[in-house]
Amino acid sequence: MSILISRWLCLLSGMLAALCCGLPYCFGLYSQYLKQAMHYTQQELNLISTCGVLTAFFFVPAAYTLSISSPRINMLIGTVIGTTGYGLVWAILRYHWDVPLSFVCFAYALATYTSGWYDPTIIVTTALNFPAANQGAVIGLIKMMIGLSPTILTQVYQGLLQPDLLDFLLVSPLLVACVGVFNVAVLNIVPQRYVKDVSPWLFACWYVEVGGLLVFMTVLAVSPFPPFLGTIIMLLWFCTFFALPFVAPDPIMQTIDSGEVGEKASLMRNDPPTTVHQSETELDPLSFRVLLYLFVCFCLMGSSMMVFTNIAQIDLSLAPPHSSIRTVAVMLQGLGNGAGRLLAGLGFDALARFGAQRSGLLVLFELMEASIFLWFAFASYASLLPLYFLNGFLFGSFMATMPALVRQVFGASRLGAVYSILQLGCSFGQIFFSVFLAAPLYDLAANLQDNTVCVGRACYFTTFLVLVGFNLVGCLAALRFYYITRGASSILQITPA
Repeated sequence: MSILISRWLCLLSGMLAALCCGLPYCFGLYSQYLKQAMHYTQQELNLISTCGVLTAFFFVPAAYTLSISSPRINMLIGTVIGTTGYGLVWAILRYHWDVPLSFVCFAYALATYTSGWYDPTIIVTTALNFPAANQGAVIGLIKMMIGLSPTILTQVYQGLLQPDLLDFLLVSPLLVACVGVFNVAVLNIVPQRYVKDVSPWLFACWYVEVGGLLVFMTVLAVSPFPPFLGTIIMLLWFCTFFALPFVAPDPIMQTIDSGEVGEKASLMRNDPPTTVHQSETELDPLSFRVLLYLFVCFCLMGSSMMVFTNIAQIDLSLAPPHSSIRTVAVMLQGLGNGAGRLLAGLGFDALARFGAQRSGLLVLFELMEASIFLWFAFASYASLLPLYFLNGFLFGSFMATMPALVRQVFGASRLGAVYSILQLGCSFGQIFFSVFLAAPLYDLAANLQDNTVCVGRACYFTTFLVLVGFNLVGCLAALRFYYITRGASSILQITPA
């Protein structure tokens, strides 16, 4: 049987799926509404968000399923799970269901599990559809769209749905359903003989298009531009992405035999091994590298996600009376997330061309994150906006470099497995920093004020100082990781079977 397939259409469908992967980052938009509607404490609210983060970054089942079946199966599973979960969250708030906290946690965890299936599927599929020399640019586009999605979705809310947050919650399952159906129809791994180098000018078109949207979204976030008009322009701009695959040098569609699809096993077998300095520990060097990288993920991603999920409460704690920048904060954090993924994807490839060891980026990221949290601890309300952007930027940069760095250090044959394991660092970090650290300290400060809403720098001061300490320790782990991976090849080339 013959089928039609295009790696460029797969890239486009992956970018659309990335919009859905960004839905968990929108939690700060409606978290305060959920807290008031269900009469939750901050610790109960953080428990809900943590359950969502835990499933959003739990990639192991998806990675295993991808290794034995088609990417379309993963997208179908993620679509069914996400549509059901987001639909339940909307129904609970819309019809005021009297359900226990555990059920709300389950519903939200089910909703965000869309990302747990979508993210590894589109990343691994895209990585295998393009040569290693283009890894940073291609994965950067996907990761950038994940980071930019909360800004896009928040702008849609401001321009078309505000102030009804229930309508926004209803849009979520509809978006997952539509995007999922499109991906089930077109996403696949192209045969290895079509995996050819891509001219930089073509990626330049994509990056100019996406970069222009990023600049426009920044203007919308900080200017009095009419929200409705801005949303319409943004949506029309986004629609132009659909034209870009048609300017690709290789055909938009290729008719091939269905037996050729999914040659990932033979493709991965030809991945050259990497050279690694022997570790002084008794652990297997591969296991030790994974554990080091996992701890760095725990410190940096977990602490960053604490800000993502607590952004409404951080805003309210320092805001003057009757003032709030919550929607602007969510948009700027999303813009930083998108900008970080965009620039890191390009920078990762640039470092390789200059022969630099790219694992050293982890040290830089950890130092910058520690500095940001130190600034957070002493921040005034006026300085929150650049901090939201910078936190999103560091998180996005870290996420964008992860797949290509994993492929460089661990090899393409381990890309899905190691990438999935590393995402657990974000989940465990979110549990520790948000549920067991930030939430109890916030509720304690609120109780001292005889209120359910904490006001003042004391609400998060201790939390941010602890985050500074953890990221400095994470910096030491990143230094060790850099030392034992200095021999990894700068760009992995895949030899045709």
